[in-house]
Amino acid sequence: MKTTPTTSLLAALLLLVACSESDGSDPEGSGGTSAFGGAGGTGGSAVGGAGGASGTTATGGTAGTGGSGLGGTGGSTGGSGGSAAGAAGSAGGGTGGAVIVDECDSTVECETTYGDEATDCVNSQSDESWCDCGGVPCRDMVDGGTGGTGGTGGTGGGTTIPSGTFLADQNDRIVFEVESVAGTAPPSPWAFLSTGPCATPASCEPLGSGFYQWKGATPCNNSAPGEGVMKIRFRVETAGRYRVVWRNLRDHRDGNCGSDRNNDSFMAFPTTQSDAKFQIPFKVYGGGEGTWNWSTTYDINEEKERVCLDFSEGIQEMEIHGRSRDHAMDKVVLFRVDGTLADCRAAGTTGFDALPETGIQP
Repeated sequence: MKTTPTTSLLAALLLLVACSESDGSDPEGSGGTSAFGGAGGTGGSAVGGAGGASGTTATGGTAGTGGSGLGGTGGSTGGSGGSAAGAAGSAGGGTGGAVIVDECDSTVECETTYGDEATDCVNSQSDESWCDCGGVPCRDMVDGGTGGTGGTGGTGGGTTIPSGTFLADQNDRIVFEVESVAGTAPPSPWAFLSTGPCATPASCEPLGSGFYQWKGATPCNNSAPGEGVMKIRFRVETAGRYRVVWRNLRDHRDGNCGSDRNNDSFMAFPTTQSDAKFQIPFKVYGGGEGTWNWSTTYDINEEKERVCLDFSEGIQEMEIHGRSRDHAMDKVVLFRVDGTLADCRAAGTTGFDALPETGIQP
């Protein structure tokens, strides 16, 4: 048969079609077929495999599997020779991260993990539950995994600890100087003093740079709860029973006011798991006159006991309100005590003057 240019061109075209139908693979795909896009690579490729050499563009190549973590933009688009967009990547793909499988059974569990940012345990009765923080999955806020290749990964994981939170040491003690709460400008009418006003000043010297003294009310008249409120956030690493003490001082006693003046303030622990009476302001009084001491006793309806409270793991809150004029405080310690309530109340404070602050979340 005589070969002509037309015949040669027809043969070349037939050969090209045959090659196109035999293999649609490419470096990112795992092998496609005929006129469809090649398969996207496994591992969250940002772009699916290239399409076959020719053919329609009606069907996109199979998308790459999205990154398995949270956060970054995982997943991939369809093959470049396929449709406008292939299938979405798997669970880790897509902006915003994936739903955690069975993360919680109750809102309390979410609060334990994420603190007061947590507002709900969504789908708590299913095995696809997750913690919600104001309409956003909590894990998206604090824990981003690796997105698909080319995607934007999230930041490192961990529980969110708000800035300014007082931290515990390895012995489950939270220790802080009061001036670490509000510096040299506590809420009025608390006053920051750097040296004691006692008749014997040496006995009034603070352990740190200063202390706070209540200047509200008038002699022989106490302030009501809600004045000069200082809100303190602290992190409990181990759930349990904690004794709460403060280094406080009655530097003098107003005349004709009885023996219970100038030596008390209010405490409150809104997040404690103990009796609700400790969640609202309650009177706490100190010890002797003219020297710093760790005596810390509550007085609620004439019930007088040392302050011992139950806390779950996580972010907790404490409040201090002013009450008795000139009551002063220098340092606060919360420490875990194993055993009974009586054991907690009997726990001593020897050596607490020398305890360093245990740290503050930046």
